[in-house]
Amino acid sequence: EVRACEKRLEAMAQAHQAIGRLVGETGGAVTLCAVWTMVGDPIDYSSGATILKALGLNLKELSSGKRQGQLAITKRGPSLARKYLYFWALRSVKHPEVRRWYEAYQKVGKGRSTEYRKMKGLVALMRKLVCALRHCRHTGETFAYGKLFPGRPLEKRRRRRRRTPQT
Repeated sequence: EVRACEKRLEAMAQAHQAIGRLVGETGGAVTLCAVWTMVGDPIDYSSGATILKALGLNLKELSSGKRQGQLAITKRGPSLARKYLYFWALRSVKHPEVRRWYEAYQKVGKGRSTEYRKMKGLVALMRKLVCALRHCRHTGETFAYGKLFPGRPLEKRRRRRRRTPQT
């Protein structure tokens, strides 16, 4: 029954003008429908920070007996949308462009547990995916995982050999 519902939801998403274009690029009809249902169309938000706040993914400093000045997400938005965004982040780690960034992100923050660094990387990726989704919807560009990390080459560039002056 769940698979039948997912197929029906995917067919409905493909028929929707805005979601249909993004489903083919991201591959997650259920995720996009959950985000659209919970917070509305990303184009209605003035910036990426506002949609992050609506989803409860904005960062806030938390201080208590155990934590002092650490940043964490507020979790004030709909938890179901965050759940599906988490699954989208897990799926997107399989792409080579995202995989390299995710593995490099885990190496930062020595002294922390591996599970902590993995979760922190996934939350950072969730935030990037939401902002990219809003950007693609706003500008009409196609979604590409390689564009999540601007300024970084996708493949290593070959170094040119310097010619030595012949004497």
